[in-house]
Amino acid sequence: MGIRTQTRTMVPAILNTATVVSNSQQEMTSTSSITDTQTNTESTIAIAQKIAPTQIVKSRPTLPTTINNLYVLDEKMNIIGKVEDLAPGESIYSARFMGDTAYMVTFKKVDPLFVIDLKDPTKPTVAGKLKIPGSSDYLHPYDKNHIIGIGKEAIASKTGDFAWYTGVKIALFDVTYIDTPIEISKFEIGDRGTDSYALQDPKAFLFDKEKNLLVIPILLAEIDKSQYKDEIPSWAYGEYKWQGAYVFNIDTNNGIQLRDRITHSDEDENIDNNNWYYYGSKYSIKRSLYIGDFLYTISDGLIKINGLNNLNEINKINISGSDYDYPYNNVLIQ
Repeated sequence: MGIRTQTRTMVPAILNTATVVSNSQQEMTSTSSITDTQTNTESTIAIAQKIAPTQIVKSRPTLPTTINNLYVLDEKMNIIGKVEDLAPGESIYSARFMGDTAYMVTFKKVDPLFVIDLKDPTKPTVAGKLKIPGSSDYLHPYDKNHIIGIGKEAIASKTGDFAWYTGVKIALFDVTYIDTPIEISKFEIGDRGTDSYALQDPKAFLFDKEKNLLVIPILLAEIDKSQYKDEIPSWAYGEYKWQGAYVFNIDTNNGIQLRDRITHSDEDENIDNNNWYYYGSKYSIKRSLYIGDFLYTISDGLIKINGLNNLNEINKINISGSDYDYPYNNVLIQ
């Protein structure tokens, strides 16, 4: 995804201790309804960076564990603009560049969403920020004034400077006014231990604005409340109960609403906690896509076809695939 800054084209990358993690030009072009591929003769690169203590120059020995910076580079890789020392002690979890604006999420105990104005690439500035519980591991454009975040909900620890993750959270942010971003809708899934491929791989995230469609794979964990006589501790993990795709309606008027769930496993099957720790089943849904009026969900063992309008199952195709072998808790998962 490019960023237009007058005569320059911004090409964003996430840089973590000198390692490029992702390039927005390569993110989600196959499943997103939004693309931005401007090309000009002069280019400028914006980089979001997290620096570890060993990389901090000796003249600044009193800085905290981590600092977070955004740099703007020209076509010769010279720094022409920068914003430094964002959220000291926290870590960058995600970033997204849209037009003349950068969005960056850092996290340690709460989730600050920074909105950075890049209209003048030589003088980038923090225009606004929003602090909310949890974190966003992936940010995706909804339209020019809204952005989707997917990550984990979190509860701040009562005894330390950290937070306990709980379930997966999807949030919709209104960034119409960049100085005052707001969260207009959110949807939480499961308890501590709930996970999604989409947190590590944006190709597992399916979104189409025209169809109000959002689909992500979920490994659902739920806490058995009967095991706790008193208040459930923040560190308590849930037991794995289900894996499949959550299908949502999403729009700026009604927010994020669950339509239904699709699984490739027998609904009556009891999921063995060990066997699902590493998504160990060949029927674990990893991808989704739509063609015409049909929604396809894909695992290593099955392709299932559902009607996009009512999500009724239409057909399924068995494909070759096998459960993965992972040693965990001295048990070989097969």
